[in-house]
Amino acid sequence: MTTASHLNVREREIVTMRGGFVAARNVLQRLWEIEARGASFNTTESGFAITPPHGMITREDRAFLLAHLDEAERILKYVEDNRRPPTFE
Repeated sequence: MTTASHLNVREREIVTMRGGFVAARNVLQRLWEIEARGASFNTTESGFAITPPHGMITREDRAFLLAHLDEAERILKYVEDNRRPPTFE
């Protein structure tokens, strides 16, 4: 994923990433933690899929991601869009 600067706005800690994209710090941190354990994320037409080594996603991870599904999808879409090389038309 990418590095970011931290900002606390209205008691909700957010992270501003390249291009001004703003994300919830707690969701970004959980995605990084899951990724550090060996999982990878792939966006799909209906959201995203996690490809973990067997047993790497805990019940707490699942519950957290379900509770923050929209934000996780937004972050993963941003990361995917910014990993692709620029296209020249």
